Amino acid sequence: MIKKILNTQTKNITLAAFILGVASLVSALLGLLRDRLLAQKFGAGNELDIYYAAFKIPDFVAMLLIMGAISAAIIPVFSQYLTRSREEAWKFTNALLNLFLISLISISVILVIFTPQLISLVTPGFQGEKRELTILLTRIMFLSPILLGISNIISGILQVFHRFFVTSLAPILYNLGIIAGILFFVPRM
Repeated sequence: MIKKILNTQTKNITLAAFILGVASLVSALLGLLRDRLLAQKFGAGNELDIYYAAFKIPDFVAMLLIMGAISAAIIPVFSQYLTRSREEAWKFTNALLNLFLISLISISVILVIFTPQLISLVTPGFQGEKRELTILLTRIMFLSPILLGISNIISGILQVFHRFFVTSLAPILYNLGIIAGILFFVPRM
């Protein structure tokens, strides 16, 4: 049954827009719950400041490089290749994934090296242990642009095949993952 739901194709553009809209609303509501749980668990203080500061640069990189570039390019280009040949379309996808993965890893490595300087720009008031923990967490968060980039390419391809429901689950699962971490891992760690 789950396989059938996940493989459902949405040919109607209105229904596809509705699915993506509802998923965005659910994701936004989960985001509010996530932020509420973070505030409840950590309160307004150093830990929450560090958490939000550590997300700033990796999220900016993800939005700038991934969301704009892939969303604008993958669907029309993949569709064009697909009309010519399925084999060409998958070769293009393979090349794109490899190129994007190498590029994102390279950019992330460079940014990991310069994280202390970037953190000084983003959070000029952070000193001592607070600054060092922010640098460490930011470096860890540089995995997110890589994972989100791959995810976005796959989502674009799924949209070409009219699989909007599966695509719409990604931001919901992202927020549910953070919520699960807050509820189950924070008390233990």
